[in-house]
Amino acid sequence: AARTTLRIRKAIPTTQAGVVAQARAGDRLAYVGWTSNGQSIAGISHWYKDENGNYFWAGGTTRPIPGLP
Repeated sequence: AARTTLRIRKAIPTTQAGVVAQARAGDRLAYVGWTSNGQSIAGISHWYKDENGNYFWAGGTTRPIPGLP
């Protein structure tokens, strides 16, 4: 779930990519994968990939490190 407002970025895991949507704090976000090679923000370079091939920063979620419970 989003901890804060999250911007869904078009096709690339970086803040330089255009915003295609936003999620509000508390929204549950579906994802199909992730990368640990995205732009690092506050020391976190993990980004989740949604079913449309867009990305949202893992650091703004309740699970900032993919794969951990």
